[in-house]
Amino acid sequence: MQPHSWVAVVTLVALLVYVWMGVRVGGARKKCGIHAPCMTGDPELERHIRVQVNTLEWLPIFLPPCLPASLPQCLPPSLPSWHRRSRKEMERNLG
Repeated sequence: MQPHSWVAVVTLVALLVYVWMGVRVGGARKKCGIHAPCMTGDPELERHIRVQVNTLEWLPIFLPPCLPASLPQCLPPSLPSWHRRSRKEMERNLG
């Protein structure tokens, strides 16, 4: 498997965990008998909702860095060497 494909796997697993938490909230609502607009009433339901909302709050912080983390592995091998070569030439010309 390519190194950058692990980032895709981690991203998909994070999103699947979030969907799984949503399903668990639905199950807790059904178990407690509390319908969708209500957010309070049973401590177990409130715990499920809080876990899901905390995960939702952290997804925008967790997911965006995943893309730049995979980019160096996606670059063609000639590009980084070209960058290093031009930087060395620039330092030699300035120094």
